[in-house]
Amino acid sequence: MERNKAEQIANFRYRLISPIVCQDSLYFGETTELIRQAAEKIYQIPGSRKTRVSPRTIERYLKKYREGGFDALMPKTNPGTTRIPQEYLDLAISLKQENLKRPVTQIIETLELSGKVPHGLLKRSTLLSIST
Repeated sequence: MERNKAEQIANFRYRLISPIVCQDSLYFGETTELIRQAAEKIYQIPGSRKTRVSPRTIERYLKKYREGGFDALMPKTNPGTTRIPQEYLDLAISLKQENLKRPVTQIIETLELSGKVPHGLLKRSTLLSIST
């Protein structure tokens, strides 16, 4: 993603949370109310056809900003890459190819119980995105 587009997205995300982060202190429940109000609005979201942002997404942006500042609001530059070693993915793919009806959860369980893959490393969403 080009830097300019990433900055536009980060600026949009910051505008969503700025009523919260620019306050010195908020009363109990005020943050929740500001998030709810922001989620009710319709937006032109950079790089998206969506027009609304869920309260949970706004909460994630707020958490990212508090942990890493403005740069944390930038979208990841390399979506689609995985941190899981290819050898583990290959094992999962071969199990799926042995039986195409085998559920992803069973593949993960089989690999973990056999000790071929560390427990908790493979996620269902990752395997669903690479399954054949």
